[in-house]
Amino acid sequence: MPLFTHSGTSASDLGAAGTIRQDISDDLLASLATENNFIGSLTIGAEFGDPTALRWVEDALNPSTVKDNTSGGLTNSATTWTVNTTADAAILEIGALVIDDTLGNYQAGEIMQVTAISGTTITVVRGYGGTTATTHANGAVFKVISRPLYENSDLGRDLSRPRTPKSNLFQRFSRDVNLSQEVITRARYGYSPGVPDEMRYQYEQRKRELLTELDLAVLYARQAASGAASTGGDYSTTGGIIAWLDGTLNTTAVPFNAAGAVLSDTIINSQNKYLIRQGAVPKWLFGGTNFVDSTARIYNDRIRLVQDDTTRGFEVQTFRTTMQNTLRLLWDNNVADANTLGLALLLDPDRIKWRPFLESLGYSIQAPSFRDGDAVRFIMKGGMEVRNTGSDSGQAHQLIYGLAW
Repeated sequence: MPLFTHSGTSASDLGAAGTIRQDISDDLLASLATENNFIGSLTIGAEFGDPTALRWVEDALNPSTVKDNTSGGLTNSATTWTVNTTADAAILEIGALVIDDTLGNYQAGEIMQVTAISGTTITVVRGYGGTTATTHANGAVFKVISRPLYENSDLGRDLSRPRTPKSNLFQRFSRDVNLSQEVITRARYGYSPGVPDEMRYQYEQRKRELLTELDLAVLYARQAASGAASTGGDYSTTGGIIAWLDGTLNTTAVPFNAAGAVLSDTIINSQNKYLIRQGAVPKWLFGGTNFVDSTARIYNDRIRLVQDDTTRGFEVQTFRTTMQNTLRLLWDNNVADANTLGLALLLDPDRIKWRPFLESLGYSIQAPSFRDGDAVRFIMKGGMEVRNTGSDSGQAHQLIYGLAW
């Protein structure tokens, strides 16, 4: 039988497009955005008021190793020894005992005693203390293991060390919202479903965008300004952590090039050991999505450590190194993780801080005007402080690059 039809005009017939309010859900969820975990994990450091840069100083102990520069190496009978520079010679003192640190044989290796110093030429007693004189290769590194004194000794040379000044340019960040009165009022009267306050909603969304920009800046930004490269100015940019660790801002930094090698526990443990030999104790292992996914699979055939409910949600797991210091694996989707170009950051978080300009960690500006609308600005000013990034004062962090997954 034929289908029945209504008689006369129905409500659906009158619901022509543009003549009724569209029934859009009033529920509006937040925009999709990965968490900015790197900047979100950093400690806020001391405020600064310098108009160009934030500054800090780093200290380091006196070195205890010298490098050989004897032509052809040091034979087992030579009693004069040439060190690499006068700075190496200044590390030594009359009576000091040294051993070839390159060989690593402190138990049975040859010990030499310094008896005279003239420029870079050192006179030594070979086979000291019953050890056996041996040949040492050119470029070998010797460690001072003892500095004995004579009876009734006088004041020796000053061994105090000046601190090393470091600085980074600071950067200004902002997001602005400029809305007409019609847009603001329309939302208040329910014509913008899910948005009862258009100004507040746009402000919060733009602030989220700014935090993502800040996260990218503290990772990748390089120093630059309208004036000289070493001073701040209009459009100055702060140097991010990678610039400090890849040798750009600290030429004594020693990054590790994985050269396309697949990430492994061997790479992580070897670089962790390198930093520990400098006197550091790394605590974080930061990387991108592929990095965390690959690291979490290293021990997928073993008992896994259970994540503590009190830790932040982006911690995938902890990594127990061969040196027994535990690394927290932390993820940030903004860390580069392209295959064979991936990055990993082995960090001591206690030596990395975000330094805000005076009263400028984050603030907003809103003021009335004769314009038929309203505007608001959100502003942040600051820069990155990254301490101990190279051999000049001890390296506490390591950039591992060129990783494959």
